[in-house]
Amino acid sequence: MSIRKKMRFRTKLALLFLFVGMMPVVLLGYLNYYYAHKMMHRQAIDQLISLREDRRAQLQSFFKHLRSELEILSDQRLLKDILAEYITAYNKGGLNGEEFKVVDKRYHGRCVGICEKLGYEDMLFVDNEGEILITVKKGADWGTNLISGIYSNTNLAECFKNAKSGVSIVDFKEYPPSGRPAVFVGAPMVRREERKGFKAGEKIGALIIRIPVDVINTILHRRKGLGRTGEVHFIGRDSLMRPGLEPYGHSMGDETHLTEKDSVAVVAIEGGSGYRKEVIDHKGVLVSMAYGPAEIEGLDWIVVAEKDRKEILQPMLVLRNQNLIIALLVAIGVVLADLLFVRGIRKPIKTIREAADKIAAGDFAVRVSVKTTGEIGRLALSLNHMAQNLMESRAKIEEYSHSLEEKVEIKTKALEMSRNLLAETNASLEHVYDSTPVGMRIIDREFNIVSQNKTMCKLTGWDPETAKRKKCYEEFYGTRCHTEQCSLKKIMKGGGKIVFEVEKTLPDGEKVPFRIISTPFRNSAGIITGIIETFIDITEYRNLEAANHAQKAHNEVIATLNTELEIEPLLKSIIGKIAGHTDSQLAVIYLYEEESKSLRPGSSYAVDRDILGDGFR
Repeated sequence: MSIRKKMRFRTKLALLFLFVGMMPVVLLGYLNYYYAHKMMHRQAIDQLISLREDRRAQLQSFFKHLRSELEILSDQRLLKDILAEYITAYNKGGLNGEEFKVVDKRYHGRCVGICEKLGYEDMLFVDNEGEILITVKKGADWGTNLISGIYSNTNLAECFKNAKSGVSIVDFKEYPPSGRPAVFVGAPMVRREERKGFKAGEKIGALIIRIPVDVINTILHRRKGLGRTGEVHFIGRDSLMRPGLEPYGHSMGDETHLTEKDSVAVVAIEGGSGYRKEVIDHKGVLVSMAYGPAEIEGLDWIVVAEKDRKEILQPMLVLRNQNLIIALLVAIGVVLADLLFVRGIRKPIKTIREAADKIAAGDFAVRVSVKTTGEIGRLALSLNHMAQNLMESRAKIEEYSHSLEEKVEIKTKALEMSRNLLAETNASLEHVYDSTPVGMRIIDREFNIVSQNKTMCKLTGWDPETAKRKKCYEEFYGTRCHTEQCSLKKIMKGGGKIVFEVEKTLPDGEKVPFRIISTPFRNSAGIITGIIETFIDITEYRNLEAANHAQKAHNEVIATLNTELEIEPLLKSIIGKIAGHTDSQLAVIYLYEEESKSLRPGSSYAVDRDILGDGFR
């Protein structure tokens, strides 16, 4: 016995109340949680995308302003004059020459002022040969050559080479003179007029500035809109974060394992923007992130805004706990209400159940005393009415059963007679089908032989069971088979009764002419399911017809002999009449000569006929 059947009514009712009471609470709680989760997720996406776009706009604005500022500085005549004088002094005595020292003392302070005012980390002047003649910091790179010197493989040298053709920005790399990563922006310095030993339009060198890292860090570390765990990163194609060049992965032992964001970096650098719901960041924390290309000329950077999933889902956890508390309170209320309700209906229901058990056992005289007017009282009244009706119905059924037995016996006898008559009719039809002197067979839509009578079996030499496993064209093959003249195909296309004559070869080699009649075979719904073919032997008919033709030929020959014709036309006329009334394909008349006592051909006539090539297969 199952657990459900062993449960008491009180337990079942308590579970029902609990289910009905908790169902809307659980459903509403789930919907509330689901839509809130969806809304929080959408809000997190929008917030991270907004942070990404804000930091990208600030970064673009900074580099755009820096490029414009550098273009203006590199075109100032004062700075060009300063570099020209440095070049002249350097060519005379190098860095240690007296004239170079005088020029450096005169202009270095001014360059320092410009650099500090504009907030650059360093400002360098390089001549066309790659010599660094002026640096504000005067570090280890001062006086070195960017083409052949020790720093020719640095990003500063790369910036100098690119600056020959226009403003150039070179990404962060470790810069040995400063001992930390640096990024440079350079622009060519070209004379607009002939001055200081340079002709108009001649390039005298390049102005290169080292971008202040503090400005980039300020953009990165703005806390507005980031919340408690939000972060923004600038990442290069090498998967290193700018400006510190830390790996964008989480450390495990001595190796640095890059996370899924590396593929994100590649996608973003190629121009894609997007959002990832869950990904491990460089600290090994599960975060949500929005990413996209920085779109700064010369820098393959992406902007990544991320926030911990815990912070994003924190409101959802609060909502979940609130739903659980509400569900617990509702469950307690439902249980208390159930206890009060069940106590009031348990006893009368038990009485009604005991009465129903007696009625089920056949005691229709039992009655329930009604002491309430509520639903239970009406249930008791209905039970009493049911018991009374069952008692009356049983009496009527007992009375009716006697007359029903007689009617059933009469119907049974009539049905037996109908069955016997139907069997006799079927036997008669089968006898007619098998005893008919003509061959008959039934063929379905797929050319399968469904059945054939005994006459047909004698004609083909196949027994009924063998024929049922064959196709119609395997039994009797003719020129109409597998063509549009096939009787089955024509009838299935809507044709009616088809009659034609053909000569067939029997298994013993005898050739017999048949008249074949094909008629549609329909089911009880009137749908054509195949055809019935009847094979009628017309040998006697053909013999009779040939005899008639021979008699006609004899009569016409006698009539011809009685005419007064010459011998040659007479013979031709006679041979033509013989050929015309017989099936002979060659006719010859021989003349008997009395003198020579021999026969000689007097006339012959060849008759061309179309031969119908049918035969047994």
